[in-house]
Amino acid sequence: MVTILKTETFGDIPVRLTITGLKRFEEKTGRHLFSGESTLGDLPISDLEYLFYVAAKKGARTEKTEFAFEYGTDEHEDLFDEIYLNFLKAMPAMFGDMSGKTKEEIAALKEQIDADVPSQTQGAEQEAKN
Repeated sequence: MVTILKTETFGDIPVRLTITGLKRFEEKTGRHLFSGESTLGDLPISDLEYLFYVAAKKGARTEKTEFAFEYGTDEHEDLFDEIYLNFLKAMPAMFGDMSGKTKEEIAALKEQIDADVPSQTQGAEQEAKN
């Protein structure tokens, strides 16, 4: 799902976190957000700026628009200066939406997984029977 971040100077900026975007982030920075090695709070500002860049590139591609700010340029830094706080606030929801599925689809998948995977108590009950 795309999140639109609003700016006064640059207009609306679509951003999207995807698993392949996070892979690109990990390859560039060496930080692994899903491994427990790093959390968002541990990231230096330069890494947050790169994560924003990756998310903005993915958002623009999803929206079939162009993201005209090359990483490391003055223009990109000016954009990040203006948008970073909104980006940080949006990140928890974006991580939750990484699958690209609607809330209803995610709920249906969760129900299916819950039905297919026994709970810990069901597993313990089965072991006790054996």
